[in-house]
Amino acid sequence: LWRGFKSPSVGGWAVFAKGKSVAACTFTPFCVRLFAIRKRVNAMTFIFRPITCDDAVALQHLCWQHRPMNQIHDKLKRMVTDPLHERSFALVIAMDKQLIGYGEVGRWRQSAEIANLFIAEGWRSHGLGTLLIDKLRRYALKWHTPHLEIGVSQNNPHALRLYQRIGFTFAYSRTTEQDIVDYLRWATVTNGVGGTLDEV
Repeated sequence: LWRGFKSPSVGGWAVFAKGKSVAACTFTPFCVRLFAIRKRVNAMTFIFRPITCDDAVALQHLCWQHRPMNQIHDKLKRMVTDPLHERSFALVIAMDKQLIGYGEVGRWRQSAEIANLFIAEGWRSHGLGTLLIDKLRRYALKWHTPHLEIGVSQNNPHALRLYQRIGFTFAYSRTTEQDIVDYLRWATVTNGVGGTLDEV
């Protein structure tokens, strides 16, 4: 089972993987779906922690190879210095000091949106993306917005199936210059109890 425990040395949560099942920390309908994730993985320790400005180089390699470093630094600085993370929050997944995952959630008017999800190619299909979405979803509860959204390109059916399997349902589509993006929603999040840095 995956076991979550607070790691004071890194200021985040560690998730211990052993066996086939992935278990979440709380028993919600979404977490029941997490139990169904079956992947054979070796025993290893992942750290889910908030981003720092020192992550810029590693995130450029993982997520934004074509984005100038000064833009990445500016983005991280805005998120790190956001008072009490009232507008945005981001997590990285680290293993042996190497970043293998990233995701963020932001608040836009009456909605919160999970965006910019990245899992390193060698670590996909192990349930890490599902766990990352769950942690961002739980953190977004503190904002008490009516909806939590996640966008997916119509050219990415694998991600669409993942989000639907987790519990997101189609809300609307938006056409951009490059693509058509479907936006899915996780019902209402206004009645939940907000997450904190320590809880995610």
